[in-house]
Amino acid sequence: MPRLSLNEQAVLGALLLGPAAAPDLARLFAPGGPFHPLRRLGKVQVYRALGRLLELGLVREEGARPSPSGPPGVLYALTPQGRLWAEAWLQTPLGRLPEARVLLRLKLALHLLLGRDPRPFLLAQGEAYRALLQRLGQEAEGTKGLGRVYALWWREMAVAGLRYVEALLEEGF
Repeated sequence: MPRLSLNEQAVLGALLLGPAAAPDLARLFAPGGPFHPLRRLGKVQVYRALGRLLELGLVREEGARPSPSGPPGVLYALTPQGRLWAEAWLQTPLGRLPEARVLLRLKLALHLLLGRDPRPFLLAQGEAYRALLQRLGQEAEGTKGLGRVYALWWREMAVAGLRYVEALLEEGF
């Protein structure tokens, strides 16, 4: 499976909520939408992500929905392969810190909006952060100068992520 961009992952995850037209998907990421605090996606970014997901066979067009102001909007839905990919993605802990800032919260939001227990995912994510911290500690050993600055940054981001996951688990999520 090719690597998906952050926007493509966000749109594919949002389609777990059910078939939707591109403007409806964009509203999920717009001010007032449930994903806006996590990632802002406009219609252009949503259409671009949908185009690639269609090319990969993860999404298909599924009819149309009426539009009060123009032509009917195309509904997009997950293909069987797309659903398998999205379900696996939703349960897989994140191992890359740059994406974790957005995707961890997006996955948690999806678990809650889908009425699913996020605890197994959070426990797995906690273990992933612990393994990452161990690796980052080994990589930082003996690093100096700019390399040390970067190593300390990534370590602190991993520590903050682990604290966040532990706080969620303590609160009963």
